[in-house]
Amino acid sequence: MNSNLYENLIANLMYLRKDKGFTAGRLRIARTLLGILGGSNQDFVDLKTRFVSAINSLPDKTAANLLLAAYALTPKYADITPLALRRKVFGQAIGLKPDAIAKHENAAINELAILLLTARYTMSPLPFSSNVIPHNAALQEYVEVSTVVKDRLWQTTKDVHKIISLVDEIGWLEISTDIPAKVISTCAASVETQTNSNGRVHSFYFDKPIKRGQDTLLSYVSLPDEELASQADLVLIEETRSFHEPALAAKFSITFFGEQPSIIWQYDHLTAYERPGKPTREGLIEVVGFDDGDNLNDCYEAEDIEFESGLADGDGYFGGTATANFTDLYGGMFSGVAWRW
Repeated sequence: MNSNLYENLIANLMYLRKDKGFTAGRLRIARTLLGILGGSNQDFVDLKTRFVSAINSLPDKTAANLLLAAYALTPKYADITPLALRRKVFGQAIGLKPDAIAKHENAAINELAILLLTARYTMSPLPFSSNVIPHNAALQEYVEVSTVVKDRLWQTTKDVHKIISLVDEIGWLEISTDIPAKVISTCAASVETQTNSNGRVHSFYFDKPIKRGQDTLLSYVSLPDEELASQADLVLIEETRSFHEPALAAKFSITFFGEQPSIIWQYDHLTAYERPGKPTREGLIEVVGFDDGDNLNDCYEAEDIEFESGLADGDGYFGGTATANFTDLYGGMFSGVAWRW
């Protein structure tokens, strides 16, 4: 999973404006952008058309024209090399010096990167481009969910979300759940929890608001709430998330101590009523075991948190981990891992 997708894309976009601009040979080197536009098996004309479509989808038309010039994508600038000369010609047309043009280019590239990642432009190749994005506040570059289960009972879960802001400023985010859990923030955000008839809402308030195009990590650990959770509530048969904000990639890891499930499978893009679906041959997951004597604190790291699980070195508990990876999750649909005891 690429944890620097946004940064790599920005670097690619900065690189491609140099020298002769957006050419087939230079695009092959810009691997992140190439993949986002559809991949190396696509015809260059199609890739170029998508790139121009994304630029033209920028709301600021001056910024769009500036980038078309920077990447040498219009007849007027196609034969002008190097970039400095294209900036000079464009700057003379709108009354700005090359240094000012460069600053405007950088800002426009940040906007273009968001458009490319969310795939919200006419010629986009990505699956969720034609779907409504409900909240439209953030893009999740990746999500990691790590859960520990001991003898059928849920012990703890760690969530990590790398989030890119799509609006002027994000000051807080909400996570809703029907699990009777208490949440501990492990990032630069405080958390407040409210209970309602449908479950719990965990509100995370960032120390500093996330500005448009900036990214941050939202991470937290969930533990059973002893006052609300009965033992029956903690018998876990799936780990799932509903992706209202689109996620480019997600990874689920469930570690089982003691009793192991009879069958484990992954599913994605199911409604709340459809989940967890039925296991299919393609969706089956194998458990990767590890040696006896490992305990929760050895295999599951979290700052300043110790798990009173009763598992200690020498207990002889067998452990195994099931892992599932997903891409392009969106639309409020559920994806995750399920199992039977």
